[in-house]
Amino acid sequence: MKKIFFLIVLCLGIGQIVQAATMRVILDGIRSITQTTASAYITLQNDSSESILFTSGVCYSSTNMNPSISDSKFGGSGTIEVSANTPQEKTVSISGLTANTTYYIRAFMTSNALGKTFYGVVDTLKTPPYTSNALYFDGTNDYIAIPDNSKLDLTSDYTITAWVKPENFNYLAGIVSKYHTPATPSYVLRLGRYSPYQAFNFDEKNTSSNTLLTSNTWYHVAAVKSGTTRTLYVNGSAVSLTDTASFTPVANGDSLLIGLDYRMDKRFFNGLIDEVSIWSKALSQSEIQSGMSNGFSGSATNLVAYYKFDQGTPSGTNTSITTLNDASANGLTGYLRNMALTGSSSNFVTGVYLGPTVINKFSTTKYVKSITATGASVWESAYIQTSNTSSTTESHTYRYGVCWSSTNSNPTISNSTYQSQSAAHGTIIGNDLRANSDVVEKLGSLTSGTTYYTRVYLTIDNNTYYGDVISFKTLIIPTVTTSAVSSVGTTTATGNGNITDLGSPANVTAYGVCWSSTATTPTVSNSMVNNGTKTTTGVFTSSMTGLTPGTTYYVRAYATNSTGTAYGSVVTFKTLATPTITSAAVTNISTATATGNGNISNLGNPASVTAYGVCWSSSNKVPTISDGHVTNGSIATTGAFASSITGLSEKTTYYVRAYATNATGTSYGDTVKFTTTSILPTSISYTTPNSFPVGTAIMALSPAVVGGMPITGYSVSPALPAGLSINATTGIISGTPTAASVATNYTVTATNSGGSISTIVNITVTSTTKLLSVKAYLEGVWNGTNMNQCKDANATPVFTSAVDTVTVELHSSSSYSTIVYSMHGVYIGQDGNIYSGSLTYMEVPGSYSDSYYITVKTRNHLATTSASAVSFAGSSISYDFTTAASMAYGSNMKQLSTGIYGFYAGDVNQDGAIDATDGTMVSTLADNFTTGYLPEDLNGDGSVDGSDVSLVDNNDNGSISVSHP
Repeated sequence: MKKIFFLIVLCLGIGQIVQAATMRVILDGIRSITQTTASAYITLQNDSSESILFTSGVCYSSTNMNPSISDSKFGGSGTIEVSANTPQEKTVSISGLTANTTYYIRAFMTSNALGKTFYGVVDTLKTPPYTSNALYFDGTNDYIAIPDNSKLDLTSDYTITAWVKPENFNYLAGIVSKYHTPATPSYVLRLGRYSPYQAFNFDEKNTSSNTLLTSNTWYHVAAVKSGTTRTLYVNGSAVSLTDTASFTPVANGDSLLIGLDYRMDKRFFNGLIDEVSIWSKALSQSEIQSGMSNGFSGSATNLVAYYKFDQGTPSGTNTSITTLNDASANGLTGYLRNMALTGSSSNFVTGVYLGPTVINKFSTTKYVKSITATGASVWESAYIQTSNTSSTTESHTYRYGVCWSSTNSNPTISNSTYQSQSAAHGTIIGNDLRANSDVVEKLGSLTSGTTYYTRVYLTIDNNTYYGDVISFKTLIIPTVTTSAVSSVGTTTATGNGNITDLGSPANVTAYGVCWSSTATTPTVSNSMVNNGTKTTTGVFTSSMTGLTPGTTYYVRAYATNSTGTAYGSVVTFKTLATPTITSAAVTNISTATATGNGNISNLGNPASVTAYGVCWSSSNKVPTISDGHVTNGSIATTGAFASSITGLSEKTTYYVRAYATNATGTSYGDTVKFTTTSILPTSISYTTPNSFPVGTAIMALSPAVVGGMPITGYSVSPALPAGLSINATTGIISGTPTAASVATNYTVTATNSGGSISTIVNITVTSTTKLLSVKAYLEGVWNGTNMNQCKDANATPVFTSAVDTVTVELHSSSSYSTIVYSMHGVYIGQDGNIYSGSLTYMEVPGSYSDSYYITVKTRNHLATTSASAVSFAGSSISYDFTTAASMAYGSNMKQLSTGIYGFYAGDVNQDGAIDATDGTMVSTLADNFTTGYLPEDLNGDGSVDGSDVSLVDNNDNGSISVSHP
């Protein structure tokens, strides 16, 4: 049988080794343990100053609890050179062990030069017992037949169990079967029905997964029928079954077969079978799990047959064996068919091990590394191995890690611990331990300069085992203090500190000061200066450069050794700075005087301004107090100020800067310039052109006046757009436009005692809607020059200034039948322009920006459509039907005069055609001398008469009708 091992090895930390002994040999663990052999892993350590030759290995005894090289030993011949402070690892093969025996074992290393043998910590090793046998079935013709017996005719509750190790997977390959004909079915346990057949089939029900099994792996399978329910357990756990088909088992006269399902189809099993049991009851899950690990008693109640396969010699010559023993009380002997019974195939071989698990455990503390002032890393080895040789699942509580103490020289888990593996159960399946490995073991929160004792621990099933103890001492960082900063300037200062203790190791590799203007506890990751190395204590200075004037800094002295970095307390200082000042625009400009303006926003350091004001020059563009200047005196507060400038020349440009002086120096604002004036300004201007929307207050337009004396009045011509006005004193144009207007130039005139000066400002007022201008003529009311107004029965115009009302529609360019927008009751003027209300145009919502067909409809003229779709992309759209017949779709218009065209008159009923129906309607009213504002009054004179009849008759004869896309 295969051995099952699990191993946890943790190797952690790099750094200085600290231990009690000069020479040390460690047994890392023993692995690959069989009944007679094992492999030992050892580490040799040499903390001397030179390399030494050693013979090394392991010694062991089953009786001596402290074995020595006078007992059995392996690996003790030959030498290995162990360099100073460089551990050497070695593997030692052990043989000649006895099964099921406990040994005491430890590593050793012998130096002839030193004349001494060093031993490691004693550990124990227990070899597992021997395993039982199984039968190997070749998958071709091997099987076992048990003659029919009434005890085998199970028709109510029953259970079949077996250990199987499939090598190949074949369709319905039999494990245990008494099912040979559909007419007389009985129980059957076999491999799966569906490709790739890596499943079990029990009484026609298949496991839901067809890839449940892996080749060359042991599985325990238990098939249970309880009433009408069938349950299948694999490795002690229930698995789901599919297929609705099943059968009611009946007694039959067939033999019970192992390794074969159905002789006619030759469904042979290929692999190992062991521990087959048949029961006349439904076993519980706990009973199945117990038998899986320990086997069954042959005298158990309801046990029908039990084949343990423990005959013969594994892989030996067993040709004399022809029958298979039944371990139950019923003695139902089986007969081996077609077995070769020699070699490792078609024969008895090593089977499943059933019995108590042997657990070997080893834990070793190898050495401590990466020691710091507050922590360290432990290199450890923790190892576990079991003798479980099957695929059974076992649960073991295990934990491992390191424990340590500064007071207990033999620390336990009741002291401080670092627990690497804290899983509640380690699950063993075959030789697979599902656990973490190679994790870092770090000891933290230690006290600087303190001796600690540490060792590895390994807890299995609530029993704790310890490795050997190693002591180490934590390191110490230097001690440093910070003194006040000196020699403070605008961008430099001197930091001061004192190293009072070099720490451990006593070699400062870097020291100086660190600083920051934002971090209140600066570190060397902030600004810093490194003075180099230092091997003595004492005071020191460090030059700080690149500082910002007038800024508060936080400073700490620091010192670093290989253990870490120490800091002194924080001190603060502020760099020197001249005042902060800005220049403002010069005001009150006249021909010879002006007012200079400035603002002191920071008094600097020291915070006392001894002089401030403005300086100026007409030639020096960066004036200083060496040029013309005025001094306002001293000041101890920030704020704006003004200085009077006198003695200037007319129409001259000057450069001005504000200034302020403290003990550190003089600061200047930016340069501003101005020009002294004449009486009349040299120019006046507004931002132009301007476009404002209706209904929104405009951003006020202020005049820009250059030179001269102050303006005393403003006027504008023509009048500004409705809602806007000009301030006659300041010239500011403001307000909220109330109506749209086209771009217009407005002349603004400014006046003072020297005369007047003018400028143009262009203003457009836009609507949130688009402007649509359409022009059309109507044949009926055309008078040769323009159009007559439509009248009522009293010959009075129906509308104040319009001819008539019309409807204007916008139609989709892709689907004319879709009207996207329409305007009803808009007016058409005598000049043909169509408009809405008091406007001279129509308004269309701004959202209409595609191309549309424009259709105009009247109450008695033919509806007419634009020749093509018109783009509404802009804010103003116009279309003129009157210039050519081709301006209408299908050229569907009538020539009224030379170069003038209009809509056909006569579509009285607005059905889209001028025909007899329309003529009848007009004639009927004409015969009755009817008057009024009527659709039949085509010429709009207020009376339906012969002239109207002539208009409709002329167009009726032409078969005129609406034309559109």
